[in-house]
Amino acid sequence: MKFFRLVFRWRWLVVVVCLVLTFLLGWPIQRLSINADLTSYLPRTDPAVETLEHVADTYGANFLAVIALEAEDIFSPPTLESIHDLTVKLQMIDGVNYVTSLTNILDLKKTEEGLEIGKLINEEDFPFDGVRAKVLRDYVLTKKRFRGRLVSADGRSTLIIVALRKGADKTKVIGQIEGIIHERPWPGRLHLAGLPFQLHEISQYIIKDLKVLSPVVAVVVLLCLYLSFRCWRRVLISLAAVGLSTIWTLGIMSLVRVPLTIISDAIPVLLLAIGSAYSIHVISRFDEAPAGQKERALAHVSTSVLLAALTTMAGFLSFVFGSYLSAIREFGVFAAVGIILALVLSLTFVPAALSLTNSWKPKRPGDSAPKKEISPLLRRLEKWSLAFLRRPKLTLAVFSLVIVVALLGLPQVKRHSKMLDYFEASTTVRQSEDFLEKRFGGSIPVHILIKGDIQNPAVLSEMKELEAFLEKDPAVHNPMSIADYLAEMNDLMGEGERAPETREKVSNLLFLLEGQEGLDQLLVADKTEAVIQATIPSLDVGAMKELVKRIEGRIKKSQLPGVKMTFSGSPLVYIHLDRNLIQSQFFSLALALGLIYICVFFLVRSPTAALLGMLPISFTLILVFGLMGYAAIPLDIATVLVGSVSIGIGIDYALHWLNRFRWEIALLSSLEHLADKGMEFSAASGPSPSLPLASAAKKGSPSPSASSPLIAAVEKTLRSAGKAIFINMVTVALGFLVLLLGNLIPLRRFGLLVAVTMLSSGLGALTLLPAVVVGTKARWLNLNREKRKQGGDGPGGIKDKNILKALEGAKAAGNRQVRRKEKEIF
Repeated sequence: MKFFRLVFRWRWLVVVVCLVLTFLLGWPIQRLSINADLTSYLPRTDPAVETLEHVADTYGANFLAVIALEAEDIFSPPTLESIHDLTVKLQMIDGVNYVTSLTNILDLKKTEEGLEIGKLINEEDFPFDGVRAKVLRDYVLTKKRFRGRLVSADGRSTLIIVALRKGADKTKVIGQIEGIIHERPWPGRLHLAGLPFQLHEISQYIIKDLKVLSPVVAVVVLLCLYLSFRCWRRVLISLAAVGLSTIWTLGIMSLVRVPLTIISDAIPVLLLAIGSAYSIHVISRFDEAPAGQKERALAHVSTSVLLAALTTMAGFLSFVFGSYLSAIREFGVFAAVGIILALVLSLTFVPAALSLTNSWKPKRPGDSAPKKEISPLLRRLEKWSLAFLRRPKLTLAVFSLVIVVALLGLPQVKRHSKMLDYFEASTTVRQSEDFLEKRFGGSIPVHILIKGDIQNPAVLSEMKELEAFLEKDPAVHNPMSIADYLAEMNDLMGEGERAPETREKVSNLLFLLEGQEGLDQLLVADKTEAVIQATIPSLDVGAMKELVKRIEGRIKKSQLPGVKMTFSGSPLVYIHLDRNLIQSQFFSLALALGLIYICVFFLVRSPTAALLGMLPISFTLILVFGLMGYAAIPLDIATVLVGSVSIGIGIDYALHWLNRFRWEIALLSSLEHLADKGMEFSAASGPSPSLPLASAAKKGSPSPSASSPLIAAVEKTLRSAGKAIFINMVTVALGFLVLLLGNLIPLRRFGLLVAVTMLSSGLGALTLLPAVVVGTKARWLNLNREKRKQGGDGPGGIKDKNILKALEGAKAAGNRQVRRKEKEIF
């Protein structure tokens, strides 16, 4: 109470400080970066990630941007010159490791002089004429190393493969590549595929979502608040508070150099939706209280607002522990920071702004707070909630039926880590990937790393056998290694297309290849390590697991002494990510539930009451995961957040309901106690709408049963706190539904599921929780009159003696003072 008195006293200072901080933290937002590369958030201690990083460092083969050119005839002179021009320009980009195309790929030819090693097309070959172009076409389409790998079998498509250097700014490099592509018309159609283009597209989507979704959410929240409060002043104050908290959070992220990701992209929308909840309860309680009791009313509601923020933070902070991707941990930390800031602003800026703009007139002691009209929707909600309240058994039966149906959907929940499915089928990225899968077998690189004596003919023979095995696998395409070059050279020398039979021949052939462009993509300089490269299409997790099982099973059959073979590639990382989705889901849910139970227990001071307070959110969790099963919504890097986020946010409604219920039951029980002590209330004082027992509690009249104040308190709670809960529920749900307008599919799923969570947990707090309280007769409240007579603590930990003392003191001053005191306590 003293805190809010200080806020009111220094209201101008509070508002000015908030605005100054907004300017200081808002300025760095222009430097906020975006990192859509989820591979940069992989745990470096994972063996699969370590091998992937080693392959990237050594061979530069993990980040391949693939440009597919589709034309009537790839080998027409104008098309060949365009490919050459594009290849040269791409090689000049800082951050590009190498470029491979028809015009610079290494070729092996047998000539009259012997074996010729050089580029397939030399600089002096340009310009091409029709005859030479046809000869080139016939030659390329007959060579296994080119056909189906670099050029489609029909000669109408070819690839330009751009490998990005590790550490390069991928967004910048891809932007430059696209700039070169768009600077002039090209013969035919270009398809841009590969992980770098996908990540660049995600970055563009994040920027678009920030520009579009945040304003839309602000408008939705504004309309919801206006329809609720019917006062633009209060609406703008609430919206300003959440806007400031969002700016502060993004500013802090920029200052500590934490970029936005595909996951933290949701933070602005999340804060705009959730942050408004705290302001709604503060403003609602501020409006409800009489002029002289604003500080007391805010002090009371601040308990539930504080605990609501703590439970939401607990849900987000549960991601800090056990998450496979550091991006998820960063999301948890900064979402929690945003919640703290929204809480601070709702308890400082909002009351200060309300005090500045309210300008209420001093009221006479007997005046009451202005009576507000109840909207038809809220009145209908009140009747609906009371109907459930009066039929607790039916209510419990309905919710039990819904739970049973939802439980049947849980086994149908699938996991998913396929990045291509983040995009709509109509997007350019998705269509380009589909094109590559159809013509070339896909663009996702996989590798088998071989460590040992690569000049050993037995090792090279085993590499060829592994490639033959991979070629037979329907999911693997275009395997290639140094063994292929050596076998081709061996064949051109008349000894058959196989690995050379002696170490001396291997050394001689490798000597001929020394210094050739592209050799370092397959073999290290000291000949102690090599790699088999291949590509696969975009697969779901189940298919990836089967593929890895087949390849690793074949690798285990290799028994060469001193040779170690390791499969590497994004499928292994996706499998580890998938496994972690389940582990982190259970861990974060358990941690969030535990932390939130402690917060609820702190409010109600009863283990049983804390469990009851968890009922709505427990129902919601079962409902949401059941819905995911029935609607075929997979568990991915976005939807894995739903459980803990839902717990943290959804429990707020139960907290506000329980906090107000404890107040109402304590007040009504105290009035009953006064009647037992012989205090009289004249009928002239009239019944108070918040104290229905006041006019009935007269000396000599029988005391109401314990259930009478219980039901009255529940009804009063539904009529008061129920309004704020409903406004909060609808506002937050509609705010998250705006994410359905987002460009990325996981973000849409996240928004939909959280919106369902808000609606189900809010309605659970307004129907299921009251029904359970009435059904159990709130025994956990210890409604024992003898304890109250002995001066002990009253229900829920509220000191009844404070209420009794206030009413007894007012009674001594006359019934008019009693009436005023009743309204002040309310």
